[in-house]
Amino acid sequence: MKKLICLCLAAVLILMSGCQKTPDKAIVVQKDQESFLDKAQGGNKQNSSSQLFGGQNMIDMAPASTDNTALWEMTGAPERVEYNELALNGRLNVRVDANVVLPNANAVPVLRVRAVDFPEELSIAFFNRLCSGEVLMDQSRRLTKSEIERKILENEQERNKPEYKDDPQAQAMYDQMNENLKKQYETAPDSITPMQNDGSFYSIPVIDPRQKVVGFYEGIEAFNDEKYFVIRNSNGLEKPVIYEYEGGGWSGVAAGSLATMYYDVYAYMQTSGVWGALPLQLIEDESVAPKEAYGRLSCTPAEARAMAEDLLAGTGMGVYRIYLNCDYNPHFLAQETRTLENCNYGYTLECLRMVKGVTCASDSGVSYGALEDYYSTSWPYEQLTIFITDDGIQSVQWTSPIEVTHILVENSNLMPFSDVMDIFKKMGPIVFTPNEMNSKLPYGDSEVAEYGFTVNEIRLELRRVREQNSVKDGLLVPVWSFYGNAWYSTKDGSETETPISDLNTCLLTINAVDGSIIDLSKGY
Repeated sequence: MKKLICLCLAAVLILMSGCQKTPDKAIVVQKDQESFLDKAQGGNKQNSSSQLFGGQNMIDMAPASTDNTALWEMTGAPERVEYNELALNGRLNVRVDANVVLPNANAVPVLRVRAVDFPEELSIAFFNRLCSGEVLMDQSRRLTKSEIERKILENEQERNKPEYKDDPQAQAMYDQMNENLKKQYETAPDSITPMQNDGSFYSIPVIDPRQKVVGFYEGIEAFNDEKYFVIRNSNGLEKPVIYEYEGGGWSGVAAGSLATMYYDVYAYMQTSGVWGALPLQLIEDESVAPKEAYGRLSCTPAEARAMAEDLLAGTGMGVYRIYLNCDYNPHFLAQETRTLENCNYGYTLECLRMVKGVTCASDSGVSYGALEDYYSTSWPYEQLTIFITDDGIQSVQWTSPIEVTHILVENSNLMPFSDVMDIFKKMGPIVFTPNEMNSKLPYGDSEVAEYGFTVNEIRLELRRVREQNSVKDGLLVPVWSFYGNAWYSTKDGSETETPISDLNTCLLTINAVDGSIIDLSKGY
């Protein structure tokens, strides 16, 4: 036991030492932030708000105006950009055939944000809307009061053994474990008899791969035969729990700002693995069900939007775009017994946070690098998608919610769009070098005839950047996002412009104030 404790503590110390701020770095980061804010203010003092969101005085997140003429004039952006180049001695084909999209606002702010958990009031509201009149039972791995009492007593007995009594690190470890258990005790059940849920939170233990309780979170895990509703808030771990096994391999429990909400209807889940097997089709006309659904969808996109916006009222999130997708799978035709004409259709609604009329970019999240880094402390980007069919809302997936705490700059001074394009032309080929792209392919560079990337949309929006060494605090800053996909073709002609990245991936993000490149894998 003593050896295990020492190993755990050593691992924690190693992890902590790798994440310590150095005084020089902290000063540099602070200076960089001050320089950025000076540029954003354009040398003019602005009345920056210090009112807390959610406090007594709410920050007004509504846009001052839906007229974006001032943004077009400030940036000098065209409505459309067409640009082609063979870069890197002809090895990389760069294509831009993109609409330029500006927000429906007359200014783009800079705001301070923080990671938050889902509040219980939101859980109850969503539960009542999605599961009204149904009985869902608790399915979490909760400890009963008697089990917690026994574990606390066992920890006290271990803590008082001679080999640990004079070891301050071991004492602190057992004290922390018991502190977590005591907090769980407050909402622990008396028995393992299933409990009916109503959307209210209770304390759920975080159990590591070795069946140890390492933390807890306030949330809900509600199930019945037709659907489930789950909220897992952040687990309270300051550092991840990581185990390396002999012979290779890693497992553990991640730490960070990891709040997630899942709602799914099982009938949808049975085919959810192939939903979207065909490329999602952006809906242009929301007034009628798309003809591409072959009459298999009577709900219109406008009706789906109304359903989603009713659910999201008061959350700060809104429906941005609606896509048509189906569960016909062209990749497994031998097993597929249906056709496009008789498969199931539905709408995927992309939902974004709206701040002062400006959308916040949403992405899949921070990349983790090496396998063991998968458990590293992280702060994924906020994401929310809702899936709707003729039977109503079938799925809600919401991760990493944020909260705006301060408005630092009301009206950011944005650099000319022509300068942004100059940066894109220089940095695009560097970011998408053949060597970088080839690392994502299953075979060697000798078989590839051409690499390329295509930009189909350039969007002015807000992007969350985190403060260095923090996974809880950051800024929303104005950026130009270049959306599209990377692709390749093979010399034998068997693969022609096959996508490497997903459709409409953010290929490059340029800070709209100072022109710096934001690394999405690092979050700043």
